[in-house]
Amino acid sequence: MKCKGIGTSPGVALGRLRLYHPQETAVSRGQIAPEETEGEIASFLAARSEAITRADWALERLEGASRDIMLAQRDMLSDEAIRDAVTEQIRSELICGPLAVQTTLEKYRSRLLRSKNERMRERAADLEDVCRQLLRAYVPEDDRVSEEEPVVIAAIDLLPSDTARLDFSLVKGVITEVGGMTSHSSIIARSHGIPEVTGISDLLRVARDGQAVILDADQGLVIFDPGKEEWNAYKDIPAQQKEEKRRDEEFLARPCLTANGEPIAVGANIGSDRPEELARCESADMIGLFRSEFLYMEKSAFPTEEEQFQAYRRVLEAFAPRPVTLRTLDIGGDKSLPYFPLPKEDNPFLGVRALRLGLQHPEIFRTQLRAALRASVYGVLWIMIPMVGSLEDVRSARAAVEETRAQLEREGIPVSPNVQFGVMIEIPSLAMMADRVVEEVDFASLGTNDLCQYLLAADRMNPAVQSYYQKYHPALFRLIEQTARCFLERGKPLSLCGELGGDEAAVAALVGLGVKKLSMNPSAMGRVKRRLAAMASSEMAQLARAVCNCSTAGEVETLLRAEMEAHPMP
Repeated sequence: MKCKGIGTSPGVALGRLRLYHPQETAVSRGQIAPEETEGEIASFLAARSEAITRADWALERLEGASRDIMLAQRDMLSDEAIRDAVTEQIRSELICGPLAVQTTLEKYRSRLLRSKNERMRERAADLEDVCRQLLRAYVPEDDRVSEEEPVVIAAIDLLPSDTARLDFSLVKGVITEVGGMTSHSSIIARSHGIPEVTGISDLLRVARDGQAVILDADQGLVIFDPGKEEWNAYKDIPAQQKEEKRRDEEFLARPCLTANGEPIAVGANIGSDRPEELARCESADMIGLFRSEFLYMEKSAFPTEEEQFQAYRRVLEAFAPRPVTLRTLDIGGDKSLPYFPLPKEDNPFLGVRALRLGLQHPEIFRTQLRAALRASVYGVLWIMIPMVGSLEDVRSARAAVEETRAQLEREGIPVSPNVQFGVMIEIPSLAMMADRVVEEVDFASLGTNDLCQYLLAADRMNPAVQSYYQKYHPALFRLIEQTARCFLERGKPLSLCGELGGDEAAVAALVGLGVKKLSMNPSAMGRVKRRLAAMASSEMAQLARAVCNCSTAGEVETLLRAEMEAHPMP
């Protein structure tokens, strides 16, 4: 039987199925007597301590994105605001600890789930997992899952606490019923280099423990009980994938050079200051995108200036003398914070976001700028402003930076004289004004995810219009070419930090358009370096011209794939 889903981590896997059922955490009690209150609170605090201990055990055996997610959840388990909210629930409602845990965390979850932004909704999974961990801590630890042979895991979903129970050296692939590109299971699968397919309806009903399965994440296909012919057609692919990965890793440590020796800067996108994430970027020429949202999303209140300063300092010190591009807070509208409620908007993607929010709430914006500028003396800081739609926006943001710098200097606080000011070009109006924008900034970065959705009027988070969100649309490449030409003429840096920057098929055309700095997920850097090494700069320029002359996204994709076949990677 063949089932079609969504491939969220590339590759092919063959093996036997292992159905994963998480430990049940149902609450069997409810109300308590007043005299039981203190004992119930003591039991909750003991369970919380046990959950933290188990999280520490998990952190010792997890790595990569799995560990990053678990570390964030460990911070939630330790959060005093959550602790106090649960204990207050026990006292005020006279309910047992497990029920108080459920009701308290559900309030936070519901706020996140109402967001129209997929990433924010996925953050609700963190709280769901934290709740599960707290409830599990009330009972003896049981089921650390072990396998005796390689398997393909099938589950409704995999949360980080589930992955801690799995031996990923024996997991060949993952199939889930729910999830998406930003779900925990997908992030974890990609970090381990494990193929994953999500969106298989009624998975645990149609699948059986021990049955043979082929998982083709490149096609979003799962074949249950494959025939001999199907098995033979796929059986050599995993070995080929392993060799390709080995070659990618070889290129990771090398400078990125085209076939004729032109250097291309390959940077990394990061979302935290955690050592594990920074370590994966050792070979990066730069940090092309440092998402500052993690500081805000992982806390129960706005991070202080000092907390932000310390986080930015750690990243700048780790990468000096390489530049770190810090994107200021990109939140609001479709991305909300539980502790900062915003008015409901009918069209949040066109609402109060990022810079717009910062200008409306200067106390938030200026605090972040103070922290960043204070940290600038510890490395090479580039400050990048998101959601910029006009020259007025550019000037307002620059004025805020300069005023903050002057204030710090008056206070006797040192600031690097070499801080660069730039903007994300993700709104078409700014791209169309690139010839004027380039006069007022030190650099810019193309945010192709939002640029594409605004250009094509297609919500990239809405499955109903996914066919309209065409990352290979020729209009997008034309807009990139126009922007790149303006920055090349003025000799100012232009990078690209959207998902297109790590797209193996697209990178040669992007370089041909004039984008000489690409930033991406660290896992894509080796592959991109290999792809660019396969073509000369003149060939990339020719490809770029051909792409811009295409009429449809389908024509562009066909052309890009043909060029990849014509220029095999070294």
